[in-house]
Amino acid sequence: MDNKAMYMHTVNDRDNSSIFEEPFDGRSLSKLNLCEDGPEGDDVTEPCTAIDTQFHMSPFTCLKDLGTLGKVGKGKKRDSEKEEEEEEEEEEEEEEEEEEEEEEEEEEEEEEEEEEEEEEEEEEEEEEEEEEKEEEEEEEEEEEEEKREG
Repeated sequence: MDNKAMYMHTVNDRDNSSIFEEPFDGRSLSKLNLCEDGPEGDDVTEPCTAIDTQFHMSPFTCLKDLGTLGKVGKGKKRDSEKEEEEEEEEEEEEEEEEEEEEEEEEEEEEEEEEEEEEEEEEEEEEEEEEEEKEEEEEEEEEEEEEKREG
Protein backbone atom coordinates (compact mmCIF):
# COMPACT_ATOMS: atom_id res chain seq x y z
CA MET A 1 0.00 0.00 0.00
CA ASP A 2 2.97 2.35 -0.61
CA ASN A 3 3.80 4.26 2.57
CA LYS A 4 0.19 5.34 2.88
CA ALA A 5 -1.72 4.30 5.98
CA MET A 6 -5.36 3.46 5.72
CA TYR A 7 -7.95 4.93 8.02
CA MET A 8 -11.55 4.04 8.59
CA HIS A 9 -14.05 6.86 8.55
CA THR A 10 -17.75 6.63 9.33
CA VAL A 11 -20.06 9.10 7.74
CA ASN A 12 -21.97 11.07 10.32
CA ASP A 13 -25.42 10.00 9.22
CA ARG A 14 -28.32 8.98 11.42
CA ASP A 15 -27.46 5.30 11.70
CA ASN A 16 -23.68 5.72 11.31
CA SER A 17 -23.71 2.79 8.92
CA SER A 18 -21.83 4.18 5.91
CA ILE A 19 -18.20 3.14 6.25
CA PHE A 20 -15.55 3.71 3.63
CA GLU A 21 -11.77 3.62 3.50
CA GLU A 22 -9.47 6.27 2.11
CA PRO A 23 -5.70 6.33 1.80
CA PHE A 24 -4.02 8.67 4.25
CA ASP A 25 -1.07 10.46 2.71
CA GLY A 26 -0.61 13.36 5.12
CA ARG A 27 -2.04 15.89 2.69
CA SER A 28 -5.59 14.81 3.43
CA LEU A 29 -5.08 15.68 7.08
CA SER A 30 -7.46 18.62 6.72
CA LYS A 31 -10.24 16.19 5.79
CA LEU A 32 -9.99 14.47 9.15
CA ASN A 33 -12.29 15.59 11.89
CA LEU A 34 -10.80 16.60 15.19
CA CYS A 35 -10.84 13.78 17.67
CA GLU A 36 -10.74 13.70 21.40
CA ASP A 37 -8.01 11.73 23.05
CA GLY A 38 -6.81 11.11 26.55
CA PRO A 39 -7.72 8.91 29.47
CA GLU A 40 -10.93 10.78 30.22
CA GLY A 41 -11.74 12.18 26.79
CA ASP A 42 -9.71 15.36 27.18
CA ASP A 43 -9.94 17.58 24.13
CA VAL A 44 -7.04 17.49 21.72
CA THR A 45 -6.99 20.39 19.30
CA GLU A 46 -4.96 18.62 16.64
CA PRO A 47 -6.53 16.07 14.30
CA CYS A 48 -5.91 12.36 14.57
CA THR A 49 -3.00 11.27 12.42
CA ALA A 50 -2.13 7.90 10.98
CA ILE A 51 0.57 7.62 13.62
CA ASP A 52 -1.95 8.20 16.43
CA THR A 53 -4.55 5.92 15.01
CA GLN A 54 -4.92 3.70 12.00
CA PHE A 55 -8.65 4.18 11.95
CA HIS A 56 -10.67 7.29 12.53
CA MET A 57 -14.35 7.26 13.40
CA SER A 58 -16.32 10.43 12.84
CA PRO A 59 -17.18 12.61 14.60
CA PHE A 60 -14.86 12.18 17.58
CA THR A 61 -13.83 8.59 18.25
CA CYS A 62 -10.31 7.36 17.53
CA LEU A 63 -9.87 3.64 17.10
CA LYS A 64 -6.41 2.14 17.38
CA ASP A 65 -6.84 -0.79 15.00
CA LEU A 66 -9.40 -3.10 13.43
CA GLY A 67 -9.43 -5.17 16.61
CA THR A 68 -11.03 -2.27 18.45
CA LEU A 69 -13.57 -1.59 15.73
CA GLY A 70 -16.82 -1.78 17.58
CA LYS A 71 -15.08 -0.97 20.84
CA VAL A 72 -14.17 2.56 21.74
CA GLY A 73 -10.53 3.06 22.57
CA LYS A 74 -9.29 6.35 23.87
CA GLY A 75 -11.53 9.19 22.95
CA LYS A 76 -15.14 10.15 23.14
CA LYS A 77 -17.77 7.47 23.63
CA ARG A 78 -20.34 6.56 21.05
CA ASP A 79 -23.77 8.14 21.12
CA SER A 80 -25.47 5.02 22.49
CA GLU A 81 -22.98 4.78 25.34
CA LYS A 82 -23.41 8.50 26.00
CA GLU A 83 -27.17 8.09 26.10
CA GLU A 84 -26.86 5.18 28.52
CA GLU A 85 -24.55 7.19 30.76
CA GLU A 86 -26.86 10.20 30.62
CA GLU A 87 -29.82 7.98 31.53
CA GLU A 88 -27.86 6.50 34.43
CA GLU A 89 -26.88 9.99 35.60
CA GLU A 90 -30.50 11.14 35.35
CA GLU A 91 -31.63 8.12 37.35
CA GLU A 92 -28.97 8.81 39.98
CA GLU A 93 -30.04 12.46 40.15
CA GLU A 94 -33.68 11.42 40.53
CA GLU A 95 -32.73 8.99 43.30
CA GLU A 96 -30.73 11.72 45.04
CA GLU A 97 -33.66 14.12 44.74
CA GLU A 98 -36.00 11.50 46.19
CA GLU A 99 -33.59 10.87 49.06
CA GLU A 100 -33.34 14.61 49.71
CA GLU A 101 -37.13 14.89 49.70
CA GLU A 102 -37.39 11.98 52.13
CA GLU A 103 -34.79 13.59 54.39
CA GLU A 104 -36.68 16.88 54.27
CA GLU A 105 -39.92 15.09 55.15
CA GLU A 106 -38.21 13.32 58.05
CA GLU A 107 -36.79 16.63 59.27
CA GLU A 108 -40.24 18.22 59.06
CA GLU A 109 -41.74 15.31 60.99
CA GLU A 110 -39.04 15.63 63.65
CA GLU A 111 -39.68 19.37 63.90
CA GLU A 112 -43.41 18.73 64.27
CA GLU A 113 -42.74 16.16 66.98
CA GLU A 114 -40.45 18.60 68.79
CA GLU A 115 -43.10 21.30 68.57
CA GLU A 116 -45.71 18.91 69.96
CA GLU A 117 -43.37 17.95 72.81
CA GLU A 118 -42.72 21.62 73.56
CA GLU A 119 -46.46 22.31 73.58
CA GLU A 120 -47.02 19.38 75.93
CA GLU A 121 -44.26 20.64 78.22
CA GLU A 122 -45.77 24.12 78.21
CA GLU A 123 -49.18 22.67 79.06
CA GLU A 124 -47.66 20.64 81.89
CA GLU A 125 -45.89 23.74 83.21
CA GLU A 126 -49.14 25.70 83.06
CA GLU A 127 -50.94 22.92 84.93
CA GLU A 128 -48.20 22.85 87.57
CA GLU A 129 -48.42 26.62 87.95
CA GLU A 130 -52.21 26.38 88.35
CA GLU A 131 -51.80 23.64 90.95
CA GLU A 132 -49.25 25.76 92.82
CA LYS A 133 -51.63 28.72 92.77
CA GLU A 134 -54.46 26.53 94.06
CA GLU A 135 -52.23 25.19 96.84
CA GLU A 136 -51.19 28.74 97.77
CA GLU A 137 -54.83 29.82 97.83
CA GLU A 138 -55.72 26.83 100.00
CA GLU A 139 -52.87 27.66 102.38
CA GLU A 140 -54.02 31.28 102.55
CA GLU A 141 -57.57 30.14 103.27
CA GLU A 142 -56.32 27.81 106.00
CA GLU A 143 -54.28 30.63 107.53
CA GLU A 144 -57.32 32.91 107.47
CA GLU A 145 -59.45 30.21 109.12
CA GLU A 146 -56.79 29.70 111.80
CA LYS A 147 -56.73 33.44 112.44
CA ARG A 148 -60.51 33.48 112.72
CA GLU A 149 -60.54 30.51 115.06
CA GLY A 150 -57.66 31.79 117.06
